[in-house]
Amino acid sequence: MAIVLPAAPIQSKFNPRMVSAGGVLRSPIGGAAINVSRPGDRHAIDVTIPPLPVEQARQWRSRLVRSAATGESLRLQWPQDGVPALGTIFVDGANQTGMILTITGGTVGAVVPEGAYFSVSDGSRYDLYPVAEDRLLSGGDALLDLGIMLRRPPLNGGVLDFTPIIEGLGPKVVSWSLEHMIDRGFSFTIEENR
Repeated sequence: MAIVLPAAPIQSKFNPRMVSAGGVLRSPIGGAAINVSRPGDRHAIDVTIPPLPVEQARQWRSRLVRSAATGESLRLQWPQDGVPALGTIFVDGANQTGMILTITGGTVGAVVPEGAYFSVSDGSRYDLYPVAEDRLLSGGDALLDLGIMLRRPPLNGGVLDFTPIIEGLGPKVVSWSLEHMIDRGFSFTIEENR
């Protein structure tokens, strides 16, 4: 079971990034370089939390320490603003792979904006995906272009959550004192791990 982190204070800083599963294959004799795409691209986020009151610092430290000790993943809301109300959008079809997701539902006439992120759960874990181009919703079936390949087929009927969550591994060593967290704040990284 994942450990849900508290809502980050407004003054928090986030540095989201993509962790590529592919790479560039370079010729040893000067030929063309080839981009190798593989399923498994994922996200990480570096989080800086400002100084906190003692009760909040204690809660954050407790959850980070518990994750480090047990290996349980952490859940944190992905920073995202400006996504309009889209209604409820569902995965439409089982065993989907690749960079296009068949969806259904949503508010008729709403546009899923390019660059928006959503998370989808398989019932126990969340996966995070970016939208590659604007998609007008009709309330029925539509194809949603993704910025990265699906890492695993989402459940048929799974809900796309545009208040997305990143879930993954946190720091293995937690070395913040309460005094440090109260006076100076602290930072950590979460990286999706599946």
